Amino acid sequence: MTRSTDVAVPLTVGESSGVLRSPVEGAEVLVVDDDPTNRGLLERTLRVAGYIVRSVADGHSALAAVEERAPSLVVLDYMMPGMDGPEVLVRLRALQPALPVVILTASDSPEHVDAAFAAGADDYLHRPVNPRILTHRVASHLRFDRTRREARAAEATGKALEEALEEASAVQRQQLPSVPERWAHWQASGGVMAGDRIGGDVFSLSTGSFGLPIAMLVDVAGHGMAAAIVASRVQSELKALLERHAPADALTALDEALGTAGRYACVAALRLHARSAEIVNAGLPPIALVRGGNVVATVSGSGFPPGLVGGARYRATVLPVRPGDRIVVLSDGLTEPFGHADAIENPLARLALFGDDACAHLGAEAWETRLGEALCDVPAELRDDATVLVIERDG
Repeated sequence: MTRSTDVAVPLTVGESSGVLRSPVEGAEVLVVDDDPTNRGLLERTLRVAGYIVRSVADGHSALAAVEERAPSLVVLDYMMPGMDGPEVLVRLRALQPALPVVILTASDSPEHVDAAFAAGADDYLHRPVNPRILTHRVASHLRFDRTRREARAAEATGKALEEALEEASAVQRQQLPSVPERWAHWQASGGVMAGDRIGGDVFSLSTGSFGLPIAMLVDVAGHGMAAAIVASRVQSELKALLERHAPADALTALDEALGTAGRYACVAALRLHARSAEIVNAGLPPIALVRGGNVVATVSGSGFPPGLVGGARYRATVLPVRPGDRIVVLSDGLTEPFGHADAIENPLARLALFGDDACAHLGAEAWETRLGEALCDVPAELRDDATVLVIERDG
């Protein structure tokens, strides 16, 4: 077969040549051609286009060059003594499966075209090669390779982020109390549905000074990792304060601890006695006392959310309770989708909290189901973290 060189199409160097510059800074092209004239022309064309160029004269040298330092792209001659282009390409694929390779040949044989692409060629150009076409093809393959690598990197980053979010979500779920919780005269339960797997809503159930049951719900603005970190801190600090102080004093101390650095939280704190509940609401929807299927009393906010403006003072509301009474605390993720943040009737009904059947004995999975059903018709863009805390006086 007669070999052909690239000299039939001269290259004009300069601003008017229109030769495409390298789309990838520092991109290196390996030229593999046994003909020194062809090799020199290819080197010159690619260097003018802005590429770093290495060149070798045979297949064995090409494999050694790739093993030493993988180039960005290979321009590979088809007809060479020893190993021809397809044979070299098969071995190159074993070393660098994704390396872009453009094969050059003077042959129009369909069998050669088939053999080149069967070996893994990304492109196939006939000699004599137009320098402009060559540089455009090289640039096109490098852009595609760069996009593919960026996509893979983004996929790997996304997967790592997904795993981190799943781990953070699991940790946050572990920080929630095991429900239901039972004390003398009282039983409590509740659930959280994060707006985006991990959120800024948490609640806590424990025992404070004098053996009195305490409960709290924390709702940090927003959701995601940042909100979860703030919620965890607020939960930890408030729980420690409630174990030593009355609810109003605990929230005042929390407000001082948070300062005004932009980290604030809407909070409800409750201390339970045998015949009453001592309640402070700072920024949450009204806390409801449900009796006989009706809301007979509510506790609205008595001060700014802790950490919002600083210097806040809070007062507690003491609600007398009877056996069978139910106290319900909601985050605004359960009220705002249905209108005003303080409109609690609709979410109470959706959560089946007006019924006579006890609810505070339910576990976390049952509450997740109820929350999902209550919000099933709420568009995704309107959903936020949603939390319910239910405390019932033994009947």
